[in-house]
Amino acid sequence: MKIKGRRSIHPITLLLTVALLLLGTVIANTPLAAGNGNGSGRPNFVDVLVTYDQTPGNSEKNRVRGMGGTVKRQYENFKILSLRVPENALHGLSQG
Repeated sequence: MKIKGRRSIHPITLLLTVALLLLGTVIANTPLAAGNGNGSGRPNFVDVLVTYDQTPGNSEKNRVRGMGGTVKRQYENFKILSLRVPENALHGLSQG
């Protein structure tokens, strides 16, 4: 029994549509497509000053290096590090 004016979707068409939607979602969430802005697939780096409650030691510096960043300068009279880190590491850096 067919309802007048109603068309059925062919199973292959439905399957291909779902597969393309899933593929698009996977591609959009890859690091290369994450919008780093430079088109090279490498992350953009940003320079930041990070303040600490206590004088930063080797564990803080190693944590920055583990995130792919570098320590540019440690100030003697302040509890601050000058860092260069990937943009995508900023959130993790703030969680420390």
